[in-house]
Amino acid sequence: MDPILTSLGLALTGKICELSLPGLLAARKEKREAGAIRKSLADSVNRGFERFATKYGDLSNSLFDKTFLENNVASEFSKLLSRSGNPDTIIIEKKYRSQFTTSLPSNLGQAINDFFYFIEDEMKKEVILQSIINSRQIETIHEKIIGFDENWKAIERSRDINFPTEIVDQTIDKEIKILRQSRFFSEYDRINCSIILGRRLSEGNLCRGTDTVRKMALAWCARVLSITNEFNEAEKYLNLAKSLGGCPEIEIAKAFFFAKDGDKSEALKTLGEIDSEVSRSAALMIVMHLEGGEQAINWLDEANIRTTDLDSEGKFNLIQQLLMLSRWDEAKEALSTLNDSDFEETPALNHMNAITHLLQVVPVEFRSIVLYQVPFDAAIFPLAEDAEAMETRKIAQYYFREAVIAAQSLSLQKTAKSYEEYALWLELMDPEKVALGKQTLEEKFRDTKFSLNLIPLGLQFKIKLNIEAVEKEIKRQITLNGGGNYDTAKARF
Repeated sequence: MDPILTSLGLALTGKICELSLPGLLAARKEKREAGAIRKSLADSVNRGFERFATKYGDLSNSLFDKTFLENNVASEFSKLLSRSGNPDTIIIEKKYRSQFTTSLPSNLGQAINDFFYFIEDEMKKEVILQSIINSRQIETIHEKIIGFDENWKAIERSRDINFPTEIVDQTIDKEIKILRQSRFFSEYDRINCSIILGRRLSEGNLCRGTDTVRKMALAWCARVLSITNEFNEAEKYLNLAKSLGGCPEIEIAKAFFFAKDGDKSEALKTLGEIDSEVSRSAALMIVMHLEGGEQAINWLDEANIRTTDLDSEGKFNLIQQLLMLSRWDEAKEALSTLNDSDFEETPALNHMNAITHLLQVVPVEFRSIVLYQVPFDAAIFPLAEDAEAMETRKIAQYYFREAVIAAQSLSLQKTAKSYEEYALWLELMDPEKVALGKQTLEEKFRDTKFSLNLIPLGLQFKIKLNIEAVEKEIKRQITLNGGGNYDTAKARF
């Protein structure tokens, strides 16, 4: 554990205990448990800090400011010890922006929300805290501690009576944009994030938004959850959205509910009545879900729907399916329909563009390997080298770099590392850029917390490695993650 994080964890834990511990112990009538509860809280906070720092990097330096934590975060965090409590992340974001005015990330709201999620998730792993969190008594105790009466929920929601509704709407729009853009990446936990966002919209700090924006957002949460095991949550959010009025997003979500029940006909009929790029793309996703990629592509042909008739999400799903079906030329043809707004709306298209171009210079028999990872024999792997191929390789490298930027903007660091590996590989395979690629690798390996996934590239391209440092980082990652993972196995291999 980083000593700085440990110190901050103790500071935050002390403030939380100051706010909540007297009531907690009064409920349990066992003051001797004070030390055990305090230790469990501290351990939970520290582990949550580690997870946050791993995902958000530089942002942790300012959010972990001791004064900011004690004055602005602890009081909100203490609500996690109440069954009814929900930290008001909008208030924290507002205070953060007023205190730290430079280099504010676009995903600040999501980061603060994850901060609480990580710590709450760690709290649930502590036995002594589980009984507190699950206790129905704690709701009444927490109300007394912070002066709420039986109507405390209503008071909580209206405590900042002058809080602009427009800001809440802007926050909702931003959170939905993150959900929509991130859900195409396997690293993103779309189920839990949709549930958390849905709860914030229905009963948490985002319930103060306008009906117009909230119903759209709730419909999106319902849609994402509709074809998962969280159908009850999805149904709850859809019903709440419908109670706020009608909108196209609700109708599209309803189509996914029909698909969940296996009613393809009713789902497509619902979407056909909307007849837009968005609804056609949703229909493609539903057919893919029910019948698979090949049947979905056949459905497009039979319905005379062209790639240009789809929105950016539909184009992404179509290109992805074409690649998975080894229909390389069709995937390349679909790329010609992409425009700047498509990449802005669906950043995952950067990867689709990059990998499709890369596969054009890979022998057909090896394309299925490169589709999912940089090959182990990267330095001698056969790539086409004629003038046209070299230009195609440059385009692929450019879009892999763009994909890295896009993934990082969504705080998807593992995904970004994967894309960076592709970009570096292409740079190292380019006679004009190989020196720059080696310099980049050497600089990364000088970092004490370098990416283990780059070790094979370093060995393949004769980069001098500090084996002791590599082994130390492997052990650190195994300890941090509670066991080995793909990167540690790959580095040792």
